[in-house]
Amino acid sequence: MSEENDTGGIHIAGSVTGIVQSGSHASAVFTAGPSAEPAQAADQLLAAVEALRAELRSLRAAEPEAVPEFAAEVAEAELDGLAEPEREPGRIRRSVFAVAGALGSVAGLAEAVDRLRQAAAPWF
Repeated sequence: MSEENDTGGIHIAGSVTGIVQSGSHASAVFTAGPSAEPAQAADQLLAAVEALRAELRSLRAAEPEAVPEFAAEVAEAELDGLAEPEREPGRIRRSVFAVAGALGSVAGLAEAVDRLRQAAAPWF
């Protein structure tokens, strides 16, 4: 490795609480990379998203007035975001809150919304 590419310092892999630095002219830089998302949790989240999406469409077909148009549009958009392969924890939390807020008062979807919350629990 050439000297111009060598930044020196300490490289830590794993978890650390707080910033690590030492010495009179020391500095610390914190860089966080994407965390590994457990495949099983991701599969459960996707299954809950698809189940809620199917129940929402079924309910709207059977009883169009059961879900306000705006609430259905918000829920569909957020469910689309949850089904994307690249999901950040903050985005997952915001989407789950948005879906729960949009559909929380729809009695016919209460169980499916609750299953979505449970499936998203690892990201909270």
